[in-house]
Amino acid sequence: MDKTQQFQKTTGLSDTIYRYRAIWGNLITFCGFGVVWLDPNANVTIPRLVAGGLIGTAGFMLRIWASGYQWHNIARPSPDARTGLITAGPYAYLRHPIYLGMLLLTVGVFLAFGSWLAAVLVLIPTFMLNLWQANYEQAFLIDKFGDEARRYCAQVPRFWPKVWAPYAIRNGTFSLTQGLKYDIGPLSAFVCFIVALSAVTLYRPPTLPVVLLVLVGSVILSFGLVWLVRRAFK
Repeated sequence: MDKTQQFQKTTGLSDTIYRYRAIWGNLITFCGFGVVWLDPNANVTIPRLVAGGLIGTAGFMLRIWASGYQWHNIARPSPDARTGLITAGPYAYLRHPIYLGMLLLTVGVFLAFGSWLAAVLVLIPTFMLNLWQANYEQAFLIDKFGDEARRYCAQVPRFWPKVWAPYAIRNGTFSLTQGLKYDIGPLSAFVCFIVALSAVTLYRPPTLPVVLLVLVGSVILSFGLVWLVRRAFK
C-alpha cells in the first residue's frame, strides 16, 4: 500500500469533518439567516441588493472558473487529484480559489439581505472552516506529490491572489460546461434570488418574511434548472 492509499484510508475526526464539509457550511449559513431575522438594522434596499449581487456574482465566477479545472475532483468525500496537481487558470494565482469564491458569495448574500452583522458573523466561521479544509487538502497534496506540491505551496498564496507573479508551471485543462454542471445549483439559486428580490423591492420594500419566501422559491426553482443543465451537460 503506497502513501496515497494510506492517506485515503485514514479515519478519525479530521476525515469525518472533511467528508461532511458541505453540511457544516450549510449550518453556518442557516445560522446567518437567524441573525438576519434578529438584526434590527437588516433592511433590503436596491443599493444593497446591487452591491450584494455584484460581490456574490464575482465569487461565483471565480468558483466556476476554478471548478472548470477541478471538476474531476469535486463533490467527493475525500481529496482527489486524478489529473495531477492543478496549477493552471486561477490556481496559478492562489491555491484555493473555490474557497475565496465562497467567502465572496457569503458576504454578497448577507449584504443582499441588508445585514452587515450577519455578513460578518457568518464570514468568520466560514473562513475558519475554509482554512481548515485548505490545510487538510494541502497535507494530502504534499503526501501525494511531494516536492512538487511543496514548491507550489511555497510560491502561491493560499487565498490572496498573487496576480503580479503567477506560478510559472501550468497544469490542467478547463471545461466550462463541467464547471457549470457542478455549480449551477447554488449559482442559479443566487441569481433567481437577486432578480426576484430586486423586482419585489422596486414595487415595495419587502418585509423579512417576504425576503425569506423569495429565497425559498429561488431554491426550489434552482432544482429545476439543475435538472435541465445536468441533462444537457451529461
